[in-house]
Amino acid sequence: MSDEELKAQAMQDPAHTRNLIAIERARHAWKVHLALIAGGVFLGALTIAAWTLVSLHAAGHLKLPWPNIATVGGTFGGTTLLTVVTALAHGRRKKRRAAATPANQAQSGAQGDQNQVGAP
Repeated sequence: MSDEELKAQAMQDPAHTRNLIAIERARHAWKVHLALIAGGVFLGALTIAAWTLVSLHAAGHLKLPWPNIATVGGTFGGTTLLTVVTALAHGRRKKRRAAATPANQAQSGAQGDQNQVGAP
């Protein structure tokens, strides 16, 4: 349907209008949610990059018995390893939470369903 057809149909049926408004609100909420996630990922990446640069700078001034390139490589590798471990732990936690959620939603959804017909 084109926008004009949707507008004409919405003017004729108030229920259709409410549905279109709900759809648009859901789209907007999804866009805001996506923007927040993207902003969080960007800030996380920026923080990790800044932390790496500060660590490399500080490690460069240490008087260690091995070459500076080993210090830089070790610091960069350690930071990368820490990031990977954190991402994996977060992914596992997210999967566990998602696996536990459907069972809870099915039970609570059946209790709060207003369209459900009760047995006498």
